[in-house]
Amino acid sequence: MSETEQTALDGIPPTLDEMASNDTEITDVFPDEFVQEYTESESIDAFFDQKSWSVSTFGDLESIPLSELDDLVSEQSTFDSWAAMAQAAGDEFAHRSSTY
Repeated sequence: MSETEQTALDGIPPTLDEMASNDTEITDVFPDEFVQEYTESESIDAFFDQKSWSVSTFGDLESIPLSELDDLVSEQSTFDSWAAMAQAAGDEFAHRSSTY
């Protein structure tokens, strides 16, 4: 990956970026219910496994090219881009977090 190529972490909307630190578990923001509703996968781990990406925390997104994740999202989900998927997940995460 070149130094100027954007990563999946760059595709995180600012509101989600503020809520989720690099060590936030990816499954906290993308629970199985969300993934099953909007993608063809059973879990976010299975979603990333399609490309052999190991993503446990938001910091792990730094190693994934944004363009490749955008392609996967548009092919395997109801979203057009990673940013759109992350925004929707972030909105639901914020709602779940505020109800506890």
